[in-house]
Amino acid sequence: MKDYKKEKGITLIVLAITIIIIMILASITITTVLGEEGLIMRANSAKIQSEILAAKESAETDIKYWVRAQIENNEEPTLTNDVIKEILTGKDYVKEANSTSFITKSGEHEILYSDLDIGEIKNETTEDSTEKNGINIGELISGKAENNYTDRIVDLGIPLITKYPSSSNSDITSRIVWDMQLYNNRIYIGSGNYDVNTGPVEVYYYDIEKDEFVNEGTLQDEQINRFTIIDDKLMIPGTDPREGWELGNYYVWEDNTWVKMRNLPGGVHCFDLIEYNGNIFAGIDAESDSTIVMSTDGGESFSYVYMYDENGNLIDIGEAPNDSYRIYDLFELQGELYAICNRQIYKYSEAENRFDKVNAKSVYYGYLPGTSYVPLKAKITFNNKLVLVNGSIKYTEDLETYETISFDETTYAYDVIERNGELYFLCNTPEEDGYITSVYKTNDCENFELVLYYNYTDYAFSFEYANNCFYFGIATDATIGEEGVNSGRILKIEL
Repeated sequence: MKDYKKEKGITLIVLAITIIIIMILASITITTVLGEEGLIMRANSAKIQSEILAAKESAETDIKYWVRAQIENNEEPTLTNDVIKEILTGKDYVKEANSTSFITKSGEHEILYSDLDIGEIKNETTEDSTEKNGINIGELISGKAENNYTDRIVDLGIPLITKYPSSSNSDITSRIVWDMQLYNNRIYIGSGNYDVNTGPVEVYYYDIEKDEFVNEGTLQDEQINRFTIIDDKLMIPGTDPREGWELGNYYVWEDNTWVKMRNLPGGVHCFDLIEYNGNIFAGIDAESDSTIVMSTDGGESFSYVYMYDENGNLIDIGEAPNDSYRIYDLFELQGELYAICNRQIYKYSEAENRFDKVNAKSVYYGYLPGTSYVPLKAKITFNNKLVLVNGSIKYTEDLETYETISFDETTYAYDVIERNGELYFLCNTPEEDGYITSVYKTNDCENFELVLYYNYTDYAFSFEYANNCFYFGIATDATIGEEGVNSGRILKIEL
């Protein structure tokens, strides 16, 4: 006879177990979806970060448009909190603009003006940036005909005209002389454009002795933005290699040829190279791990050097917003190595082999018409000072207090070089029919002497000095058409 009581008991046990399992699964599902680390919370967090990032980018774009408009109207583009508030008030992504921040459209998120990548916000009450004796271009050149070298300009031509012959925007901007570097009695010339990808780029130099341009070869890269010399070897950071993103490049002039070193891990872009205590460091743009790499074997191989925030936490590059941890600039100051990342400064610890964020004043990027993506047009370490050039001239000894060398309202500094214990600065001042390009020198960043000036239709973007002659690489305001004909032209002036 069938035992129904026993079967019923078994059924109830199975039912109870089933209910318990269902409850456990339901609990796991609820936690997965609704918990602090759940799908919904993570989705909401991603949505919040996306909204904040979009609002920041929109604000930065609107502020930079305002700066550009000020410059085009020959007005001083001085940013203060009140000016930023006025710019952002009424924008569709802004609910309310206050004296130091704005509230996003949703009304839930506050973004500080100091967190925007817009250069320096002026504040008359601050004591960590002081203005030194100004340079008034008009006063300096007035009555100094002996410093006017306009009639002594020698036009050397446009070496990149065969590579970029048209009057299109891409060719005009690719001819811009991004950098000039004296090496072995040659003036090397930067060119290309990694924004619109006009590579492969050609390496040109001007042979001073033979008075001619030489095409030294082709690099599989989109732009030569910077030259550097390490151990008496000329090197070029690979701004944007025309290859896969798994490795980055740099190039070395060795045994009368350009050698490609494709060994920067994850280096989508390489922006700077520096030697420090026998090791070579590269500032890169990577998708993960770190944006600083180091070689201990003379550049044959590189490994990551990690970055840590002000609280000692490892920075996860992979989780960071796009491009936010690019290392555009590396520099040595008073025996220490530093990296500039998103206007913040990181100091290298040789003992721990890592970069730590330091409590220093944010680096001033400023605004400079015609500049490439690299925020600083030029930098140099001189007499235990870090000197920065990007429209204005700023220098610091302690990374806390910056001294500013001011100009008249429409003059901008574009480049700096050192010769025989003196710094030479390249400046441009717009006029109705062109530009006044001027060069100043100083041995203390306090007192400046006018070396020369000249009038020309377009401005000089970079310069070099050799054998009592200055060489100027020309850029142009024009982005398209015949008015851009002088872009990439090289001018020579003998003193």
